[in-house]
Amino acid sequence: MKARLFRLFLFGLAIMAIAGGAYAFQFQEDFAYYSNTNFTTQIGDQFFDCDGLETDTGSFSSYRITNLWRCSDGKLLIHDCQEYDYGTQSWISVACP
Repeated sequence: MKARLFRLFLFGLAIMAIAGGAYAFQFQEDFAYYSNTNFTTQIGDQFFDCDGLETDTGSFSSYRITNLWRCSDGKLLIHDCQEYDYGTQSWISVACP
């Protein structure tokens, strides 16, 4: 249920971004990838900035922390620990340490 609500929230954010302007980036997003569910050893990063540029470093894994900021004021909107569920082929929210 929590994962479904998170996906609905992201869908809503995407709709707001499209409504705000087709070429205007509304959000900055960072996916920090970790080696296990302890979220202590970061092994990679995928960052999308407010100009639409993507920066990838290191490796991807099945464990990540997602952070989403609003570009207009830098306010953090989402901080979510996630694990990839191969059964549903989607990211699900898990407890952050």
